[in-house]
Amino acid sequence: RSVQRAIQALFATGQFDDAISAFGRNPTTGALAYVEVLREGDVQGLLTIEGLDGAESVVVSPDSAHVYVAGFNDGAIAVFARTPATGQLTYMETHKDVSLGGTATGLLGASSMAMSADGGSLYVASFTSDAVAHFQRDTVVASPTYGSLTFQGAVVDNEPGVNGLDGAASVRLSPNGDHLYVAASVEKAVAVFSRDGGTGALTFVEAKFDGQGDVNGLDGVNSLAISVDGQNLYATGAAEDALAVFDRDDSTGAISFRNMHVDGVNGIDGLDGVSSVLVSFDGRYVFAGGYLDDSLDVFG
Repeated sequence: RSVQRAIQALFATGQFDDAISAFGRNPTTGALAYVEVLREGDVQGLLTIEGLDGAESVVVSPDSAHVYVAGFNDGAIAVFARTPATGQLTYMETHKDVSLGGTATGLLGASSMAMSADGGSLYVASFTSDAVAHFQRDTVVASPTYGSLTFQGAVVDNEPGVNGLDGAASVRLSPNGDHLYVAASVEKAVAVFSRDGGTGALTFVEAKFDGQGDVNGLDGVNSLAISVDGQNLYATGAAEDALAVFDRDDSTGAISFRNMHVDGVNGIDGLDGVSSVLVSFDGRYVFAGGYLDDSLDVFG
């Protein structure tokens, strides 16, 4: 369901296997070597792994020392330590939504995650909670709780001053870390938040809705990507087979609709049910996955 790479490793979640798989990666050729799979209910030492039911998203910390998995059905985030020499994972802890016996809020239908460049903040977009949950990560290497998470709070749709989070399905941070963007499938919207670099706290800036003003291409929006230079945001509108392009103000975080590319229009093909978008590391290409077209589209 989701893939995230470290420098010499790659991790993939199995949504129906309730699992995370680890692979070693050859940095020269890109070839993968299978390492292991960990599943919901597996036992490691004295701990039983929890939080992987409906594993939907995976994030690797910037220092590649820890791996975090969002379990959609579990309403949870599972935390693993990574052994660099072998690539193997060791289960540490799980944080669940309070309605499921945990201590956090805003985790029902945990769908997508983003971590700040300093590794200090983890954000979780949750489809059922219509929310973004915020966790602080212990970044002190010598700490006995290194890599563990502490719940800080959640921003929820329709709370005072917050809008555009109904069906939160994807979350991305801007390259400079000052702003956070959320794709809300049900509300057909992209919500924009400013981020406090010290505390990681979020403040609502604006939301762009499909069909309002000149905005188009956001029906069923379920994935976001931001260009390396921070000047553009790309959003997949799965229900209208569209890839929407926005210009982005790097100082305010505000976005403005530029245009959209639609399956079957102007010679474009492969965007039927488009559900994922990524920008290449050199910023030259945008890749979009057409779920119903069984395809990968490449744009300059």
